[in-house]
Amino acid sequence: MLVKDDQNYRLKKHNWIMKAKRKKVLLIIVSIVFTIVLICVAGYFYLVNRLKASLTGCTVQTEQFMETIDFEYADNWIVVKVKVEGSDKEYPFFFDTGATTIISDSLLRDLNKSNYKLFSSNNRKDTSNAFHNKLYILNGLSIGKVHFKDVGAMSFDNERWEMLNCVSPYGIIGCNVLESCCFQIDYINKKITITDQIEQLPNYNEIEWLNYRTDKQETPIVAAVLNHDIQIDLFIDTGSSGDISLYSPALYNQFSGLDPERVIKMTLFPTIFIRGESPTPYKSLSYKASDLIFLGNKSPEDFTIAINNTPEKNFTGIAGNRFLKHYNLTLDYNNKRIGYVFNKQVSAVEEDSFGFKYFTRNGKLYISAIYENSPIEKMGICVGDEIISINDIIISELPQSAFCEIYRKEYNFRAKDDTFMDMIVKRDTATKQLRLQKFKLFSRNNSK
Repeated sequence: MLVKDDQNYRLKKHNWIMKAKRKKVLLIIVSIVFTIVLICVAGYFYLVNRLKASLTGCTVQTEQFMETIDFEYADNWIVVKVKVEGSDKEYPFFFDTGATTIISDSLLRDLNKSNYKLFSSNNRKDTSNAFHNKLYILNGLSIGKVHFKDVGAMSFDNERWEMLNCVSPYGIIGCNVLESCCFQIDYINKKITITDQIEQLPNYNEIEWLNYRTDKQETPIVAAVLNHDIQIDLFIDTGSSGDISLYSPALYNQFSGLDPERVIKMTLFPTIFIRGESPTPYKSLSYKASDLIFLGNKSPEDFTIAINNTPEKNFTGIAGNRFLKHYNLTLDYNNKRIGYVFNKQVSAVEEDSFGFKYFTRNGKLYISAIYENSPIEKMGICVGDEIISINDIIISELPQSAFCEIYRKEYNFRAKDDTFMDMIVKRDTATKQLRLQKFKLFSRNNSK
């Protein structure tokens, strides 16, 4: 009996020891796995933060400066001359508060490879848009006499940059450069003042200030009120050539039933495809607004707001240069505020129309917008239809340089009698000849 009890005891002890060993091994494995996970998570966040720091990286090398430069105002785009370290040329760049700094393949080919470094690269190719999965760090660049160093930049493929090559085939000066000092935009005189001494600006005492919030990057987003009680957030985007564009099906439905002297509906077709945009038409309307509390209640009268029946974003809409030019704007990223002086010299322009808009792509001209109830809509013309000729000017016979002039709104299709426009429009293989008469937008007579 004692022998049996002793055997049972030894068996239990053995099982207990084996169980303890298994627990110990399991704990060791769990600890190792937990440690590996922690290292991976820490490494991931380290790489993400490092990538973010590089992408948003930029340091001003110049000190105590007040530099004023001229800019080109190309169809409501601000274009500044930039000298990149490694080249003696000056390159036209978009001046864009709504993007980070971006450079093109054509610019990289011009530079000495010792003047930039490839920070990260993903071999996965995305052919749906213009942007590479690459991040570069430029040793330096200069705007006027102001020098910036260690500038993070994404890159893009010129072949997929499409018609934007007509404005700047080289790049964008974005918020990682803009936030490094203060920039003041004088739309009337087409000048930008760059300074690290904001209090020394000649008009500093006239400037009124408004704090702003940011989204994923340092683009200012400003609160505004439309029609007394509609709260909206506007993304201040100098990379947009438009007025104010809102993105909200609810607001579209709310405004679509208003007086036709204030509202005109339209169908739009996307005109830029650099981010893989879908070529799908969408509904929009133009609202002739008269009340917008924006930048200290100082807003222009009778300006136009586009309200798109498209999904909402993290902000209500974008304020582009065509609207922002009513102000002298000061960007103070350091204090997260935007300064403004209302510009009374800019007056609202009454727009005439033939009932449509057009865009150029791949050496052809297409209908990009059709106004609802306009004569051209009643003639059965749709967005996306190809324009064969305007006022006897055959599109296919134009030189390649003319398409950039068309894109920049520098080409004149007008006839001697600008009241009428003759066109030939094509859909598939069928063509249609049109004669259109100009009318005033936002009028009850726009359907005549």
